[in-house]
Amino acid sequence: MGHQPSDISRAFRLTTSDSLQTWAWLADCRPIPLIVAFRYDSRDPWAVCLVLNAGASNAVEWYFARDLLANGLSRKAGLGDVQVQPESVAGAHVVRVTIRGRGGHFHVRIPARDVLSFVKRTEAMVGFGTEHQHLPIDDIVRRLTDTDGRTLP
Repeated sequence: MGHQPSDISRAFRLTTSDSLQTWAWLADCRPIPLIVAFRYDSRDPWAVCLVLNAGASNAVEWYFARDLLANGLSRKAGLGDVQVQPESVAGAHVVRVTIRGRGGHFHVRIPARDVLSFVKRTEAMVGFGTEHQHLPIDDIVRRLTDTDGRTLP
């Protein structure tokens, strides 16, 4: 009678992270070198985090759906603030992540093999379609019902 994934996720927090040098640019600007990182935390099983300027004091974190990143490996995905799509640049397979903000569009190209490796590691931690089994339900219920000893209305 082994542990169910939900039992394990309540007891352990699984994380993975990648950091790599790549190129980024704003619309109508020349590309600049940039260190980016992907992070994944099993306590937020549906999301990934893209860290721009990783390791710097002015790093920017952008959270979006893990399935958006996975789908963007093979086809254009996303309708909102984040779009992900495969591209071929000088014969190399890359994934372009576009972040839309008030100031315009910011693009980052990441080697497809690195994105695929990261997505596979997240899937080994929390399988697609099983995210709900990894929510820290006990912590959520405790937070909702205990605020300094008071029960929320």
